[in-house]
Amino acid sequence: MRFAGIALLGEAAATVGDVERAAAIYDELRGSASLVVVSPVEICFDSASRVLGRLAATLGRREEAAAHFDAAVDYNARMGASSWLAVARAERAAFAGGGGAISR
Repeated sequence: MRFAGIALLGEAAATVGDVERAAAIYDELRGSASLVVVSPVEICFDSASRVLGRLAATLGRREEAAAHFDAAVDYNARMGASSWLAVARAERAAFAGGGGAISR
């Protein structure tokens, strides 16, 4: 449950552009990049790498963000998570086409 909560906080920090919180959450999630965010009762998200990509983009870490988005696309494809694969691809494209910014 804690892991899913941190991932959700990461989504929020990236969405509103809160650099200070994004940095703290990025550091907390970094070691979990290859995991899938799941809270067994409530929700099942995708690769933590997608959230890390959004956080890295918020922090201006372009190379790290690109690597995380690529990993998220790969993980979601391997899991057969087609909806999350589409989200990861769209966010990767938005990042690449938007000069490194992601907006929702």
